[in-house]
Amino acid sequence: MADPVITVILDRLTRFLEDKVKSEVKLIKGVKKDVQNLAIVLKSLQNVLHDAEKRKLEDQTVKSWIGELQDVLYEVDDVFDELNTNILRKQILGHVEDVEDDLPNLEKVGCSLLHPFSCFKQLSMRRDLALRIKGLNTRLSFIDRERKRYNFVKGNFDVNGFRPVETSSLVDEVEVVGRDSAKSSLISDLLDGSKDEGDPVRVVSLVGTGGIGKTTLAQLVFNDGKVKDHFDCRVWVCVSDPFDEMHIAKSIVESLMNSSPDLSRLDSLLRSIQETMSRKRVLVVLDDVWSEDSSKWERLRPCFKYAAPCSRVLVTTRNEGVAKVMGSIRIHHVSFLSEFDCWSLVCHVALRNKEDQAEYEEIGRLVAKRCKGLPLAAKVMGSLLLLKNSVEEWRSVLDSKIWELEKVEVELFPHLYLSYSHLPVSVRRCLKYCAIFPKDYDIDANELINMWMAQGYLSSSRNGACNEQKGLEYFESLSAHSFIQQIRSDPYKREIKCKMHDIVHDFVQYLMKDECEVVNNRENGKSTIIFCQMPCHHLTWLSAYEDFSRTPVIDMNVEKLRTLFASDAPCESLPQDLFYRLKRVRVLTLHACDLVELPIEIVRLSHLRYLDLSDNPLKNLPETICNLCNLETLNLEDCSFLSKLPNGIGNLVNLRHLIISSTQQLKHIPDGLMKLTELRTLSKFVAGKGHGDLRHLKDLNRLEGSLQIEFYGMGVEDLDDANEAALGKKTKIKYLELNFNCKVSIKALEALQAPPDLQQLRIWRYDGINLPDWLTMSLNNLKVLYIGLCINCETLPPLWKLQSLETLQVEYMWAMKNLGLEFLGIHKVHCVDDDTLKKTRRLFPPLQPLVSFPKLKVLHFNWCTHWEKWEDIPDTEDISATIMPCLHLLRIENCPQLIELPVNLIHMVSTLKQLNIENSAHLIDRYGYDPTEWSGLPHTVSVIPAFRGLPSSRNTIFSRLHRAGEPGGPLDRTRSI
Repeated sequence: MADPVITVILDRLTRFLEDKVKSEVKLIKGVKKDVQNLAIVLKSLQNVLHDAEKRKLEDQTVKSWIGELQDVLYEVDDVFDELNTNILRKQILGHVEDVEDDLPNLEKVGCSLLHPFSCFKQLSMRRDLALRIKGLNTRLSFIDRERKRYNFVKGNFDVNGFRPVETSSLVDEVEVVGRDSAKSSLISDLLDGSKDEGDPVRVVSLVGTGGIGKTTLAQLVFNDGKVKDHFDCRVWVCVSDPFDEMHIAKSIVESLMNSSPDLSRLDSLLRSIQETMSRKRVLVVLDDVWSEDSSKWERLRPCFKYAAPCSRVLVTTRNEGVAKVMGSIRIHHVSFLSEFDCWSLVCHVALRNKEDQAEYEEIGRLVAKRCKGLPLAAKVMGSLLLLKNSVEEWRSVLDSKIWELEKVEVELFPHLYLSYSHLPVSVRRCLKYCAIFPKDYDIDANELINMWMAQGYLSSSRNGACNEQKGLEYFESLSAHSFIQQIRSDPYKREIKCKMHDIVHDFVQYLMKDECEVVNNRENGKSTIIFCQMPCHHLTWLSAYEDFSRTPVIDMNVEKLRTLFASDAPCESLPQDLFYRLKRVRVLTLHACDLVELPIEIVRLSHLRYLDLSDNPLKNLPETICNLCNLETLNLEDCSFLSKLPNGIGNLVNLRHLIISSTQQLKHIPDGLMKLTELRTLSKFVAGKGHGDLRHLKDLNRLEGSLQIEFYGMGVEDLDDANEAALGKKTKIKYLELNFNCKVSIKALEALQAPPDLQQLRIWRYDGINLPDWLTMSLNNLKVLYIGLCINCETLPPLWKLQSLETLQVEYMWAMKNLGLEFLGIHKVHCVDDDTLKKTRRLFPPLQPLVSFPKLKVLHFNWCTHWEKWEDIPDTEDISATIMPCLHLLRIENCPQLIELPVNLIHMVSTLKQLNIENSAHLIDRYGYDPTEWSGLPHTVSVIPAFRGLPSSRNTIFSRLHRAGEPGGPLDRTRSI
């Protein structure tokens, strides 16, 4: 961890020497010289830290040296952060309200700058910081002198003992379990020549984390009889790192010619490969590829073009980016083993010499369960148990944490170290920070990125505006390297949920075991008192309300904490002086801690960047929170009793993420919000007289992701406010929700021109007759549209114009009685007699065939209680329109007055696979209760009716209807359950 900290601090020192801190310390002699000396020493230490990090695994004194260095580094970071904070507070001095009356018993940290006679206090503060810098310089110089006696090697992290062994194509199939399905799928791709047009050699890749069995699976396939018979030549090359074209070329030639080539130039080797491969069907396995440099692969690729069609290159890699760079036609993600397969693997190794195996089985199965599907872990644990000769010894293995087992540490984690060592330093520190989360925790990617930003891990670039994008790139890198598994995402709201595999989680906690403490009371069902003497920098504490003891459970030195992550920990169990003691905290999460009031002492947390108060019964926030000028993220989600934001919120000049969704009582937005021009996230805005001014959105053009606007009164007189909101300029907003709690004029709604790149739109409770024109004129990228409780809208606009729309949901449209052909973009001119139709076409020839809803996949109507008619397309051959060419689901629920379905329309939608009908009485009466009696529908459609008053989950019938004769005629009934 020390190396990443140095990177952050060196950047801070560089900025200090360059610009804004000069004016603050110009009266203090020697400060600049001390800072320059700090930078020099830090650079010299940075050069050897790679070697030190490796050697600390074996040398306790090196480990202590790194720990002492890290403590000093954190203090250096704190000092310069305080300097920058003081400068920032002076810059906003003219805008900061005097909060001294709110702090009768509090030493006013930072607020002293507001006092008219504070010049002596300012000077004292500067001198104190100067002395602290000088003291840190002395300590760091001593640590640097100590460095010299360790004889560290300068340069990059050499993972010597962690390098992979040379792999071969040989495998003991008896020791392989759980890979039959993956093997069959991979062989199918290797032998399938149906996609081999053009390039004769196609690349197939195996991707997965270290130790998951990529090489083993490749070996199984390489030695399979079908594969041997299919290919004329098979070549196995262990690539590893770096990607050495000469080594790879020599290995291929040697394998093909059964002799060592006497060639020293790459060009000669490649020509030799071409000649040897000519007209032969070849399989080349490149095992353990790391390099994402496409130019290296492109040098080798041409020599394969002379091979016979259906030749293949099989790549194994830990990084999906490698597979993409090499142009893979198929990527196989190697999955984890089942619990049963893990036990089979442990059993095969561990019970090899045991006579009475039954007494070991129960414990062995529990040990296998801890392997969490990782074959390498199962083999390592099996090897460990093999050396244990009693049930008691097996139980001791079960009760130990995985990183406390020396054999596991030496044999398992090196494979993860290897992947870890190939990450850039900036990404490594982000990975290690994930140790603060407990096992199986659903990690929110945005939450994680904002925490990284709060710790300074994303600020090495001078362009702070790109921090979130850089964080997303780091996150995707960790995902590509299989350190993080994405489990679900909402691209419209930019939400990504992910998890970390237990073995990887053990690894990062092993890396951070001297810095991070995770206490999970949910696991043991008991309240735990935390005693921690080590210099813990990150503390995670998860509790459960039912296990709550009113005795404080934290008893530790929290002064050095940079992260406190508490969840479901009742506030009574927190130390009463917590906000006095958290002097260095950057990330503070108090999720669901039953906080009714936030102490005014929070102003002391001057380093705070990330504050999560979500799911607490807070009614308001103290004005002192507005003095946290470094704050970047404020999460108030699900604070359902919060009625207002502090008036001085405009002083949070660095705030980038204000999360206030699901705050039902929050109906007022202060004027100061308009000053927060750095905002990227504003999940909710309240508009209307006495609630919030839409003009305050004018300059917030960096907003991205999702935005919900609640309206409480807008008329014609509010047109100027709606125009000045300039929603159209907020091009990074992808999800927009408009909730109307009042009457809104159509002119005001028209003035709220939605962002042009919007992908998802929700309109709720609009009481006008017509929807705005911009809905169908400018939203070319809209994919999801929800229209609900628009009770006065009598019809839908020509939504067919939304060329990117994939999902359309319409609910509670009580005034809609007829859905006409205009909805599809078909005009009445198509529905006249032949003579008139011919005459019209001569006068107005069509420019191009109409495509209506070209990408719509799901169409859903619900609670349109007065909807009587859905106008069908006339039964004529003259309609040239293409209707909903991608629709696969049509759902109609709670539409009791709808008389019949547009059968001709349904026939034109050739892709429709499923029709859901629920609680729509007339449709049931029209077509019958038995879906096999439904007539006129195409045979490809599965009808899923749920009858009146009964839940669909209990009355779902799948049937395939085969049309016979004219619409309405008899059916050739074939039921498919």
